[in-house]
Amino acid sequence: GFFAYGAFAMLLVLWIFLSSNHGAFVSAYNTYFQDGVPQVFAQASGKGYSPGATLANISAVVPILFISIGPYPVMQFVGGEIRRPKRTLLYGLVLAEVVSILIWLGLTFLIDNLVGIPFIEAWTLTVGGGVPTVPTAFVTVLNPSSTLLWLIVVGLFIGNIGWSWLSLVFISRLFLAWSFDRVIPSSFAHVSDRFHTPTFAIVVGAVIAIIPMYLEYYTSFIAAQVNALGAFDAVIHNAGVGYREPRRIATVDGLPHVFAINTLAPYILTALIRKPKRLVYLSSGLHRSGDPSLKDLTWSARPWSGSSAYADSKLHDLILAFAVAGKWPDVLSNALEPGWVATKMGGPGAPDDLDAGAETQVWLATSNDPEAMVSGQYFYHQKRRAAEAVARDEKIQERLMAECARISGVPFPG
Repeated sequence: GFFAYGAFAMLLVLWIFLSSNHGAFVSAYNTYFQDGVPQVFAQASGKGYSPGATLANISAVVPILFISIGPYPVMQFVGGEIRRPKRTLLYGLVLAEVVSILIWLGLTFLIDNLVGIPFIEAWTLTVGGGVPTVPTAFVTVLNPSSTLLWLIVVGLFIGNIGWSWLSLVFISRLFLAWSFDRVIPSSFAHVSDRFHTPTFAIVVGAVIAIIPMYLEYYTSFIAAQVNALGAFDAVIHNAGVGYREPRRIATVDGLPHVFAINTLAPYILTALIRKPKRLVYLSSGLHRSGDPSLKDLTWSARPWSGSSAYADSKLHDLILAFAVAGKWPDVLSNALEPGWVATKMGGPGAPDDLDAGAETQVWLATSNDPEAMVSGQYFYHQKRRAAEAVARDEKIQERLMAECARISGVPFPG
């Protein structure tokens, strides 16, 4: 089932590519992103890129590539699980090699004709944050259907689980050995009477593998879903966690989750989704206690302080709002202070008006009041309020944007 649905998703991708052409891709990309394809090449050129790869010289290294990292690990994973291993593994290796090379060459030829290898190189260096891209990265551009995108992304995710099965078999054997050596509990060595395999070890290995895989897909999938719905009138970056963190809680990427949720998430989504007409970022009066030096954003060296981490993140949100206002003059980008209100974060004794904080968000997002039709401002209860001067320092803005780009691997579009 895993393999079948994964294959179905790949067929959808293939159908979209086969029904499109290079002109359609360039037109769609230029519609989706400001300055489009020329901007990608301009940014890549600024980083020293010059087109060099061709289909011919890429194809020349395919046999070496697949001998090195292709079917050989599969032999290690299942070598003890099959009969007549000498003959079967040899035939399997040759067949897997031939099929892999043919598929790779076919897809590469198709992508080169549709998107162009030079563009993929430039995109990987700039928009892709240096991470090698895959064909599915351009599906949203070519066919911005939310339903189709769900089918493809879920299919590829499930397909990856299927391909991970061989790895899980191998990992379960490691668990089995470690349990015999009393490194981990003996329950990992239990072999099911029904399935004749260490099911508990396989399930644990699957959970360990699937959770980070899901988290890796999550942010880019959310951005793709938003883009599939078209440009928004307004986006309010309201998600956040509070200042009562007793210790540094790390995300799957090793980042403190206060920084990841309050600072990095709004930066990444702002960078990845199509520009809306208005952006609203939630800051706090505690931003005045934030550290403007931007040193050790990930709290790797400093002793942890939940209140200081929260104050830093609220200063970052304000800096981000002002930086976006400067970079995107056609977008109204503002920040606000909702006040100290009685939420789960603020506590029952908070004195401010809960409704007034929400009203300001809605007002900035929807109102045609001239006071709301501004950019690069800081508000409290629908009134402008002075913000810390450091938030308007362009050098500090550029430093924060550069650090967020470095940590996330997502550069901010021009």
